Amino acid sequence: MNGNGRLDLDNRYYTLAIDLAEATPAVDVVYDFDNVDDLVLGNIAWRKYRFDLADALPVNDSGEPDLTWVRHLRLWYEDGSPAAANEAHLQVSGFRFLR
Repeated sequence: MNGNGRLDLDNRYYTLAIDLAEATPAVDVVYDFDNVDDLVLGNIAWRKYRFDLADALPVNDSGEPDLTWVRHLRLWYEDGSPAAANEAHLQVSGFRFLR
């Protein structure tokens, strides 16, 4: 997966769990902009979150992971409420890694 020509069996990675109910969005279109009633009524209002990978916790099954080698990201969303499957929408608009 990382282009080094061999099967890497090392299991070094980071994990970061974020509770969106408690995280402060960088942008919340409902609160940060005026005249967004049509977005709310259309159920297309949105929020933008930013997360710092430096806050991630290392998982050390085979040595200490290194943020400078991060090339891939796995992202998943969990919500236990029955309405979540019908109302929630997750869109990733891009990643920018700053060193």
